[in-house]
Amino acid sequence: MKTTKTILIIDLEATCWENDRIPTGQKVDIIEIGICELNVTTKAISKKQSIYVIPERSKINKFCTELTGITPQLIEEKGIHFEEACEKIGMNIIHPHLLGQVSETLTKNRSWNNVIISVSKILFPKII
Repeated sequence: MKTTKTILIIDLEATCWENDRIPTGQKVDIIEIGICELNVTTKAISKKQSIYVIPERSKINKFCTELTGITPQLIEEKGIHFEEACEKIGMNIIHPHLLGQVSETLTKNRSWNNVIISVSKILFPKII
């Protein structure tokens, strides 16, 4: 059995609302993609990267800022468009062939559980 010493960890933050009440006309948007590598032998974390993403279908509200720590001002200063964030990730971490599939999965799914399962199937098709 082939094993790996490194695991890629991806953490997503998204626009959110109290009691999951999405306002009319808005949709959940990814607002931060956090990525790092974990060495499973040494437990060392490396290649940390945080990419702030400009929400295109929603606004960051007070509740979301309190929950995530991400403010509209932070996004204004450091945010990039989702497609650009995917390109940045693809150039540095994820194989370009998989990037399109991951991007499509993230934008189509509303349930984070579905996103995690779908992305895992793309990245690890022989395991899941």
